[in-house]
Amino acid sequence: MARKRKRNRKKQSAGYVFPTPLAGILVLAAVLALSYLWLCGRCEALGTRILELEKTQEDVHHRYLNEEFKWSVTKSRRNLRRALARHQINMVWPDERHIVRLPQPDDRLIYGSLPVPARQFAQHVGITMND
Repeated sequence: MARKRKRNRKKQSAGYVFPTPLAGILVLAAVLALSYLWLCGRCEALGTRILELEKTQEDVHHRYLNEEFKWSVTKSRRNLRRALARHQINMVWPDERHIVRLPQPDDRLIYGSLPVPARQFAQHVGITMND
């Protein structure tokens, strides 16, 4: 009687064999393609956001200019007199001899040879005009 041979089924391949290096290259290409698409989408979204922020900045700048004009009109001498009269406040402008003007400090005297830091307070450069 013939003896049956046991075959090692682990070593037998019954299906289609796909080369592993090619699979790795295809996966890498897919990851690079998806990364590129994500990066392009992100750049477009940021570009759109920048345009929106520039429009907002422009609107805020126009509102700032309008408010600055309103404030300059409100603080004019004529309008201050009207506001004082409307609220029945009896005030007058001080005489020139009652006004104390402080000189601008010389930064070189304060800081010596040290570099002069940026100013940390509001400063009006130019001629002060009164109505």
